Amino acid sequence: MKNKKTLKYITFFWLAMLIFSIMNIFVLSALNRAIESERNVLEDKVEMISLGYILTKKSDYLTAEARNFAVTANPKHLMNYWDEVLVRKNRDYVVNRLEQLSANKTEIALIEQSKRNSDALILSEMRSMKLVLDAYAVPEKLAPKPIQKYILPEYEKKLSANDKMLLAQHILFDQKYYDDKQLIMKPAEAFKERLKIRKNKELQDQKQLVDQYTRFLFISLSCLAVCIFGIIWLRILYLK
Repeated sequence: MKNKKTLKYITFFWLAMLIFSIMNIFVLSALNRAIESERNVLEDKVEMISLGYILTKKSDYLTAEARNFAVTANPKHLMNYWDEVLVRKNRDYVVNRLEQLSANKTEIALIEQSKRNSDALILSEMRSMKLVLDAYAVPEKLAPKPIQKYILPEYEKKLSANDKMLLAQHILFDQKYYDDKQLIMKPAEAFKERLKIRKNKELQDQKQLVDQYTRFLFISLSCLAVCIFGIIWLRILYLK
C-alpha cells in the first residue's frame, strides 16, 4: 500500500516535471524574443540618433564649403559642395533611412522639415556661388548644372566684380542666413529629443519584459528542480 502511494507521488512529480519542462521551453523562447527586441530597440536608437547627427553635420558642411568658396573663390570648395549635394547625397540617405526606422509620423515630419529647410538654404548658397562665378567671369558651361540654371536678378548682374563678391559673402553671413540656418537646426534638435524620449521608453519596456520572463524562468526552473529532487527522494523511499 505504501509503495502504491509512493508510486502515485512519483507519477505526480513526473507529470509536474513534464509541465514545467514545457513551460520552460515557452518561457525561454519568449525570453529570447524579448532580448532580441531589446537589442533591436537599442540598435535603432543608436542608429537614429547618429543619423540625426549626420543630417545636422552635413548641413554645417555645406555651409562651410559655400562660405569658403564665397571668401576664397577656390573651386575646390565649390566641387566639394556639389559632390555632397549631387553625388554622395548623405542628407537624402539619412531621411530615407529614418523613414524606414521610424513609424512615428511626427518624428518623420520633423526630419523632413529640417531637410526641406536645408534645401531652401541651398538656394541662398547657389545665389552666392553664381555671384562669385560671375565676378570672375567663369563660363557658364563650366559651372555645376544647378548653378547654370540659376538666374540672377538683372540688378545683380550689373554689379561690379568687387560688389558681386561682397554681396556673395554678405548673403552667407547676414542675419537672415543665420535665421534660416536655425530653421534647419530646430526641427533636427526636436526630432532627436522626441526620438530619445520614445526610444528610452521602448527600451525600458523591453527591459521590464526581459526581467519578468527571467523571474518567471527562475521560478519555473526552481519548481522543476524540486520535482527532480522529489522523484529522487521518492525513488529512494520506494526502493527501501
